[in-house]
Amino acid sequence: MPQITESLSNILKVGFHAYDLDTVLLVLHLRALIYVYFDEYQCAISDLKNLKRVADELKDTPMKIVAYEIMGKCFMNIKEYIMALKCHKKQLELAWLSNDEASELRAYELIGKAYFYMGEIHKCKMYHDRSQFGVIEPMDSKIR
Repeated sequence: MPQITESLSNILKVGFHAYDLDTVLLVLHLRALIYVYFDEYQCAISDLKNLKRVADELKDTPMKIVAYEIMGKCFMNIKEYIMALKCHKKQLELAWLSNDEASELRAYELIGKAYFYMGEIHKCKMYHDRSQFGVIEPMDSKIR
């Protein structure tokens, strides 16, 4: 793993120096996924926070959704359930803003999972049911 992450770090430096944010975005995403694969969750979280900032700069909402989703899963794996819940709620908010139904349903599933590990079974069931039955928030909802 050190060779690949070192190579990606070098590409990342070039991308930053050239202010090529598209390259930076892709490399941060790839490196974060590699860190997750090798269970290096803190390193992945660091890259995902940077990925989120770059995606924000590029106005790339789908990539921000991906960053929050993966970051939430990393927090779940290190048993930081409150942080995971915050990430998945932000994922849900962004899914609403971009009218991305698939991301909305994935967010419901992951929010339910976080509530399960936090011992809040009633909330867990509510979000699980929304994800399993495909219940999305109406466009004119006050919650949105």
